[in-house]
Amino acid sequence: MIAIVNTVAQWATAVGAGIVAFQLWQTQRALRATYERTFVERYERIIADVPLTAVLEGRLSETATDHEREVIERAFFNYFELCEEELYFRKLGRISRRTWADWWEGLALHFRNDAFSSQLEELAARSIPGHAETRGRPTRFHYVLEARRSAIKEEVFDPVEGWWRRTLR
Repeated sequence: MIAIVNTVAQWATAVGAGIVAFQLWQTQRALRATYERTFVERYERIIADVPLTAVLEGRLSETATDHEREVIERAFFNYFELCEEELYFRKLGRISRRTWADWWEGLALHFRNDAFSSQLEELAARSIPGHAETRGRPTRFHYVLEARRSAIKEEVFDPVEGWWRRTLR
């Protein structure tokens, strides 16, 4: 009789531990989804200031006023900073593989766009050399420039290092 009670208790403990593990996994997924959603919301706010001709046709208007050019340039700068953060946090594993696959499609599309590409080159060239060294990167837009090279070659880019880290995500 005691053996049956012990067996039932062990099974109940195992099932309980399994339920707790499942709940923790679900909570972690929900928190990651919320975290990832903040990037999407930032993207939507930023891209609203990028001219539609730049997004759809890959060109910027030559007739923009100085103020309009400043707003456009700020929007591109904010976009590339957002991309840099997305790439950095993906490298750390804070962005899921599934989300990254979706985001990469959009990033690659923009990186192959002439307006985005020319703005990235201009902003990267104007950045203070060594500005990002405090974060261990040699230049501002380090990850973005690296990703753009892959996009131009039409290669998939994922900054997560090593096959074993990708397997764990």
